Amino acid sequence: MSLKQVLIAMLNMIVRLVISCVVVVLIYRAAMYAYHFGYMVFADATMEVSPGRDVSVTVETDDDLKEIGEMLERRGLISDANIFLVQATLLEYKDSLIPGVYTLNTSMTSEKMLEIMSATASDTPEEEKE
Repeated sequence: MSLKQVLIAMLNMIVRLVISCVVVVLIYRAAMYAYHFGYMVFADATMEVSPGRDVSVTVETDDDLKEIGEMLERRGLISDANIFLVQATLLEYKDSLIPGVYTLNTSMTSEKMLEIMSATASDTPEEEKE
């Protein structure tokens, strides 16, 4: 075996080791992200402790759930629109949100916000009706 073959074999081994390390790190980071995402979907997390602050939001007729989640995230009511989308789907609020103006609070859970925005017209206070 020549010196050139030994160097090529060592270089090949080093490249494989580096690739293996990168793959392990990527798998670890993906697993941590998946765990965090799953935890946040099922956690009753709020943005602020009670009493929080009231925020008025408007849900338009043509707003889809993703747009509503993005608006709530921009307004500081939720931390992640994608988590809100998954929560709304799992809690079966996906198609039941009613357009209107709502006063939500930063100390509310996403589930409570979804419950308020999907209330029937008879359950909704006059100022929240469209």
